[in-house]
Amino acid sequence: MKDFNFFSGYIKQKQLSHKKTKIIAAITSVLILAIAGSYAATELIVLSLRMDISEMNKYLNSGEVAAKKQQLELKKRQNDLVKGYMAMVDGVSARLDDISVIKSSLIEVLNKTLPASVYFKNMTFGARDINMTGAGGSRTAVAELYHNLVALGIFNDVYINSIQTDETGQEFTFNVKCILKDVTDQ
Repeated sequence: MKDFNFFSGYIKQKQLSHKKTKIIAAITSVLILAIAGSYAATELIVLSLRMDISEMNKYLNSGEVAAKKQQLELKKRQNDLVKGYMAMVDGVSARLDDISVIKSSLIEVLNKTLPASVYFKNMTFGARDINMTGAGGSRTAVAELYHNLVALGIFNDVYINSIQTDETGQEFTFNVKCILKDVTDQ
């Protein structure tokens, strides 16, 4: 006769439940080890980075870097100063570009037109004209100056604005305005 074990179902079920518990414990242990390992690795990385930061701070606070930093600040101030000077020079250069250059040859030509008894007291050069104030020994000398200026051919018009005599009648003061040819406004 064969023996029947009526508790075999309970025993197998207990063995299966024991296997499940072992599997769950193994998985949990592996997860805990993985988490602990990643935490430890992260802590090691953080510690390494803190050490690197500490070394960098020591280097940055060293005398060599401080000296280089001071030199850099000095160069920066010098650069800013030069930029300021450059802006001023550019402004002066722009104003000089706007000023017409009066050639000495023009002044020499004007002086050659003077009769013997005439001299200039003042000459003002504008963009399109020249104003001259002078004195002469006679009205004829002033008229000769007018004729010589017209004969130069460099003026569109020559005007004698005024001729005045002094109290003694020996000297004639005049004002001449000459409009230049071929001058274009910019």
